[in-house]
Amino acid sequence: MYFRYYLVYANDPQLVGTTPIPEYFRKHHGDREQCGDFYVGDLPFPHWLAADLTGQIRNALQDLPPKGDHRRTLERLVRRRLSRWGRHADFSWERLGREPRADTGESGALLDAVSGRILLASEIGRMLKFKGSSTELEETLAVLAATGRLDCFPAIEIMHFGRAICRRCGETHIEREECWFCGDPACWVCPSCRQFGLATGCRSLYALADVRPRSAPAIWKPVLPFSLTPAQQKAAASLTSFLRDGSSGEFLLWAVCGAGKTEVIMSGLAESLGAGARILIATPRRDVAAELSLRFTSAFPDMPTSVHFGGRHEDQTGGPMVTIATTHQCLRFYQAFDLVVLDEVDAFPYQGNRMLYMAVERARKPLGSLVFLTATPPSALTERAQAGTLPYERLPVRPHGYPLPVPELIVLGLDDAGGVWRPPDRLAQILTTCDSGRPWLIFAPTVDLVRRLGGSFAAWALARQCRAAYIYAADPERDAKRKAFAEGRLEYLVTTTILERGLTLGAINVCVLYADREEIFDTASLIQIAGRAGRRVTDPRGRVVFVGQCLTRAMRMSRAEIISANEEAVRNGFIKNPVM
Repeated sequence: MYFRYYLVYANDPQLVGTTPIPEYFRKHHGDREQCGDFYVGDLPFPHWLAADLTGQIRNALQDLPPKGDHRRTLERLVRRRLSRWGRHADFSWERLGREPRADTGESGALLDAVSGRILLASEIGRMLKFKGSSTELEETLAVLAATGRLDCFPAIEIMHFGRAICRRCGETHIEREECWFCGDPACWVCPSCRQFGLATGCRSLYALADVRPRSAPAIWKPVLPFSLTPAQQKAAASLTSFLRDGSSGEFLLWAVCGAGKTEVIMSGLAESLGAGARILIATPRRDVAAELSLRFTSAFPDMPTSVHFGGRHEDQTGGPMVTIATTHQCLRFYQAFDLVVLDEVDAFPYQGNRMLYMAVERARKPLGSLVFLTATPPSALTERAQAGTLPYERLPVRPHGYPLPVPELIVLGLDDAGGVWRPPDRLAQILTTCDSGRPWLIFAPTVDLVRRLGGSFAAWALARQCRAAYIYAADPERDAKRKAFAEGRLEYLVTTTILERGLTLGAINVCVLYADREEIFDTASLIQIAGRAGRRVTDPRGRVVFVGQCLTRAMRMSRAEIISANEEAVRNGFIKNPVM
């Protein structure tokens, strides 16, 4: 496999490069009159080191006369740089021959597979189910890179002042360890994106911006389960107007929980899809991605769609019009989409994650657009929206036209749930209230508390002839339990914040225990949790209870913002039933 790269130059700062097949570099660039003779270094290097040396040579050539034989100067420069990295070796240039190696294999399918992606060779091989050896695949990729048909760079690259950076995820805290691929006892290795295949200094990333023409114009109209309300029509029209403008930019759809923003988006995107745009719907959470994929395929049953999230990859090398993926999967996309729609922009793990910010930004084309969807936008977005630098549309009401359930704030002492736990009398009275038979979704701040509370809750509920369960992210039965709760086969479900957003669970009540734990339950989180209740048209009056040992700012602010959204909806005439 081609993990070793040679230095090639031709007395021209623009004609300095690294390649495992120098002859193809000579063939591709040799028709330029000013390039003169080509020279190749007599030693191959790991890709990261070859790229670093190339940068040093290019900088040096900028300061040297444009004509003349600078081989000796550059040899000394390379030796000094090698010593800087603890690699003391003699280095010299050799004249590069003119006979290239034969081209290897059919490259059309390979370029089509890489289009719009940034991948390791092993990932490309799996995608294509490549029948040849890994060496043959690497050689074909190297030829395409040397002839300019494919971008190629080391997975770990050395930047200014010798600082390493992962070119796939942007991580700068790079480790050095013994490498299985090249045998170097101190190769650069990225710890942040290991789950996508090991990114090392000796491995290459291959990338190709998607320059395929748009699909032929067509008429796409989503099949929706209901007609859009006037508020939703207004939001969809604003989004369509923004996209129709055609300029690159960003747009915020600020919609309350349960406002039907997915249906609004599908209506707003119809015109762009009709124009052949390629669209990415990205979301931080796997559960939300799964639900979005179901809703989009239901609304557009004949549209070419691709789905990528943990445990599921449905790919179409011909170029699907809509791709639905988690934000982590965006690390594999490269200037591929005319439009990126980022759902739940404030959710973990996207919020505050520099790696995922970079991945989403790199996924869109240089002139592509970005649309943010959320009920609780981060302060950076709200400030831009209110300052007029970010176009946005506010959707403050749900389709059924009823106000959002306003949380009840209860101060109540809760023990640490150690040993056998039972709810205090006041909480027990709330949880045993009939409330039209709605089950209770109960949130707790940590996995440890969910386990201890859940076990005790199950015994407490059983004594009242009810059924209870608990779930958390690593629970192998979480999908089955969530389905049982949504189908009414559980009266109580204790959960961590994995169910705080993006999912519709029917007619339910919501309770947050230890809501005063602000490191977990901040304002945005509490608003999202409250948004699980009152979503169903046939039962819009869900109950929301926040229980804490004191009232925090987050508890007060979340309640105030929900009241403010209700008041805005009343002012705009969207709520016909202002009194619950």
